[in-house]
Amino acid sequence: TQSTWGIPIHMKHPNKFVKHHTAAGDVETQSLNSELIVKQNIFVKVWKKMKTSVHDMRRVPSSLWTVFVLKIFESFAYFAISFNMVLYLSEEFGYSDSEAGWYYGMFGMLTSMYGFASAPVIDAIGIRRSTIFGALISTFGRLLFAVTTSKSMVLVSGMLLMPLGMAFGIPVLTIAVKRYTDNDNRTFAFGLYYLVMNVAALIAGPVSDACQVIVGPSGIDLNGLHITRFRALLLISTFISGLQVIVACFLKDVTLSSEGNVTQFDPLKTVSFRSRLKSVGLLFKDVLFWKLLVLSLAILGVRMVFRHMDATLPKWMIREIGEDARYGMVIAINPAMVILLVPFVSATTKDWDSYDMILYGSIISATSVFWLCFDASYWNAVLFVAQLSIGEVFYSPKTYEYFMTLAPVGKEGLYTTFSNAPLFAAKFAVGGVSGMLLEDYCAENSTSRQCWKMWLVIGCITMTSPLMLCAIKGWVTRTNKRLVAVEMCDNPAWRKQEDSTD
Repeated sequence: TQSTWGIPIHMKHPNKFVKHHTAAGDVETQSLNSELIVKQNIFVKVWKKMKTSVHDMRRVPSSLWTVFVLKIFESFAYFAISFNMVLYLSEEFGYSDSEAGWYYGMFGMLTSMYGFASAPVIDAIGIRRSTIFGALISTFGRLLFAVTTSKSMVLVSGMLLMPLGMAFGIPVLTIAVKRYTDNDNRTFAFGLYYLVMNVAALIAGPVSDACQVIVGPSGIDLNGLHITRFRALLLISTFISGLQVIVACFLKDVTLSSEGNVTQFDPLKTVSFRSRLKSVGLLFKDVLFWKLLVLSLAILGVRMVFRHMDATLPKWMIREIGEDARYGMVIAINPAMVILLVPFVSATTKDWDSYDMILYGSIISATSVFWLCFDASYWNAVLFVAQLSIGEVFYSPKTYEYFMTLAPVGKEGLYTTFSNAPLFAAKFAVGGVSGMLLEDYCAENSTSRQCWKMWLVIGCITMTSPLMLCAIKGWVTRTNKRLVAVEMCDNPAWRKQEDSTD
């Protein structure tokens, strides 16, 4: 083979190649030079791919960048609440570990259930209207959650307003990324989408710890309202949600064609609302839908690790490491690593098989839990989060892209929401399981805690994901390869390339 500079390099047997062309005394030097050139070529190729990916983003509509801003706002509010929800319920309202866990689980399950019910509405009213409506509901729900002292109002905000707002606000942003991109820039765009979400998570962790330091354990009084560290964080989240409403007004319902043309997309004219409701019945006859459903079920285990990072890890650190444990900073390692790695991985794995990346990434993330079965320390917590993040970088952005690419245009909300149906029960279960495991193995006032057993159970549950992904790979990917062939035949650029080759 030839290097970029025209220097011959024998990749498999450099020493044999060098001996054939050089004197005996120059063998070692030439071999080292060849290896150096190979390494340089790798970095050159990576750099070129990243430059190409960035260049392809120049033709996306401006609304895509608006989506990224909205994703930062929504993700910050979500993570700030999720990191502290179970602690807030236990300290402010007297919930037990189990009660707080079931509340957290119900909150997640209802978010998915409301999304399930609202899918036809999202597809019908479009991206802009759905985002504005979701942001408004979320703002009211988070404000109520932050200021109320009533358990009944906590239920109204956590079981109705917040999950309903998120059901409209979160899925529609993923749909928007698909519509605002084409085949050339979609992979990189989804990588950026995942990156900005983690920027928000990175900010939410330290802000959570900062509220703990600034407000203090006793809290402060403000105009007759007692502000604790949790309520201060919730009020910040409410303010961010209010900004979402303003920014969402700048969104447009447009789509980017494969030729790079931005055209108006009117969901009400594309398919009638009555037709969308009828399509729900036809959905269950679609083989592709069932493949997406089974795939969603397979990756549940590894997805749930992130819920345990919210619901289980903070209480474990406070009880095992100390009352002043900075769980926010440890959790922030996850988004920090994702931010550093996602642009590189997204640009360099554009041509990699999506299913293989999901599989290998899930193996890395699933095995990370077992670090917490050893000594309770910051070091093991850091190793857990770091390994979890490396696997996440590979599988999670590809999962977004995989689902969105296979969903038919105009029915993305319907397909993705229904195919994620297994998340309904799983989100509910993980909260309850977290609470029960904490009470059984890591109780607050227990003198004989065995918290490692809790993480062992969670790790075994998580390992079901890579095992299931291995088992269903042949069935899921068989049809997908045929779909890719059909899409390529329908692509004018591909046909032109084939004609020129012939």
